[in-house]
Amino acid sequence: MQKSSNSSKENSAACCQPSISPADDSARILIEGNTEVIAQMNMINLTEEDLQLIAAFRPVIETEIEQITSSFYESILHVDSLKQIVIEHTTAERLRQTLMNHLIEMFDGRIDPTFIEKRLKIAMVHQKIGLPPKWYIGSFQNLLGTLMRIIDERKEMYPDSKKLAQAITKLLSFEQQLVLEAYEDQTRILEQRAKSMMEYQAFHDDLTGLPNRRKLHQALQEAIASNREKNTRFAVLVLDIDHFKMINDSLGHMYGDRFLQEVSNRIKTSAEGFDVTIARMGGDEFTLICQNVEDDHEFSTLANRVVKEIEIPYLLQGKDYYVSASIGVAVYPDHGCSEEQLLKNADAAMYEVKKNGKNGFQLFTNELDDQVLIRIELERDLRKR
Repeated sequence: MQKSSNSSKENSAACCQPSISPADDSARILIEGNTEVIAQMNMINLTEEDLQLIAAFRPVIETEIEQITSSFYESILHVDSLKQIVIEHTTAERLRQTLMNHLIEMFDGRIDPTFIEKRLKIAMVHQKIGLPPKWYIGSFQNLLGTLMRIIDERKEMYPDSKKLAQAITKLLSFEQQLVLEAYEDQTRILEQRAKSMMEYQAFHDDLTGLPNRRKLHQALQEAIASNREKNTRFAVLVLDIDHFKMINDSLGHMYGDRFLQEVSNRIKTSAEGFDVTIARMGGDEFTLICQNVEDDHEFSTLANRVVKEIEIPYLLQGKDYYVSASIGVAVYPDHGCSEEQLLKNADAAMYEVKKNGKNGFQLFTNELDDQVLIRIELERDLRKR
């Protein structure tokens, strides 16, 4: 009888012994069409069978989740500089909670687009707060070590513990691939943003945000080529603010800068409805390229609108200040077929306006002879001193 009793107990114990046999045989790799991810999984030989073993181990993971999660951040939080990065941008507890939720989902043993997207997002959070990838990837070694210890402590209970250990190692390797991908993607994005910003700064004026002299020359080259091909016309308008020096000298450069920003806004307002490139050439000089008009009269309409808008008083330090604009206009191809000719002739027309009392606009004419051009060069030299 006693023998029968012992046998009964052994059978009972066997029935209660934990098992890592698959909980179900449904598909666990659900990423059809994602050839890159499939290739990554094939490279490390992560299989359906591996994921079934991992899913069956989830109950153990849930009971040990606190120590598993802590082991991941243990090395990071022991390095003062890394701990400071975490504290400045978030909290260790928030990161732990996010990872904890992910680890439990990871031991669902399913690889699908949602799982991959969450993994990438978690990695990007760590990348954005400035955690170097070598430390983040290094933390996976702590995580793997903790999981291997948990399996080893239960190896007597799990006859397939070696297969389970291999499956988890593969899964963590796959996770690291996703992390590196996220870091690389984010780095590419940041590099592209930096490149775009550098290109923008190279072709735009810091003060007003308008295209600068370099961008204007590029736009003028393109306008000449395009209008030559289409046999159409366009105009170059060179604008100089009259009495700007008075504002700069009396109020200082800070108010002078604010004034120029307001001037640029007014020019943009005046140009609404026209196909215009507006550039700040430096100081109080602006240049406009006006294209795609039905007739030349529209060039004059634009110039007149700018003149009228600029002469509206400017409220600075509680007082109204009055300035005006002198604008010279040169039309392609009548007044030049090259950048140099168009800008020089528009300049000549602008100085003719200044000579005749300022506050207006003038189209270039052949009567603006060499004497005018000589005087322009002299005035430019005086302004540079």
